[in-house]
Amino acid sequence: EFFLDTGNYAGLSKIYRTWSAHLNSGHSRINPLTEKVLAGHSRQEFAMEVVEGLNIWGEEYAEVIRNYIILVGLPYTEPVVEQLGRAKQYKHRRYWMEILEAIGADAHALLLEALQDERWYLVRNLLIVLSKNPTPAIIREILKLSSHQHPKVRHEAIKILYQHNPTTADRLLLKELASKHTEIRFNAVRIAALSRNNAVIDVLHGELQKPPGDNTTLKYQRQILVTLAQIGNPTSI
Repeated sequence: EFFLDTGNYAGLSKIYRTWSAHLNSGHSRINPLTEKVLAGHSRQEFAMEVVEGLNIWGEEYAEVIRNYIILVGLPYTEPVVEQLGRAKQYKHRRYWMEILEAIGADAHALLLEALQDERWYLVRNLLIVLSKNPTPAIIREILKLSSHQHPKVRHEAIKILYQHNPTTADRLLLKELASKHTEIRFNAVRIAALSRNNAVIDVLHGELQKPPGDNTTLKYQRQILVTLAQIGNPTSI
């Protein structure tokens, strides 16, 4: 608590490394004090104080706080997820996501549970984190989220599925391209750059045949042209 109250995260890291090495060396006797010190780093109340440190000490402490959290690892997963859900700025969201990525596979079970959260933006960011090291269980959850009520979650899931099951991704994308909502179709067109499916290309070609109406429609058709250029199918010419 003293090190935390003084913002000495480097000192906390040193303590954790030293005492962990001592306990795991095989040469130490069972020592309640050592175990108590190490357990203190993992207490949820303590962890919550640690992750709040960025707000208290400022950006110059970001790296040393990150290093300490990653060092302790798994016990910090849930507090970090909550910070990610609260973060309003992209750089802060990216900061917490990088920490979760660094904790790695140890955090996957808790992250999969967190996908049930009602905050769509948190679910979307967790999908991005999980996609860095996908397992069959993660792919199954991503497939489920491809039918999420929020389009940005669906689109993120489809983007990830293109790396693992492009046939399913094409089928899901065609549904999004058929939406009545312009914004959903617009974002789906961006994802279509990952597709090489003729049915997807035909839909894009068909959209270009429609006369441009207002500025929104014109912007939509311009995005289609960009996507078709990225796909590079000769029939588009």
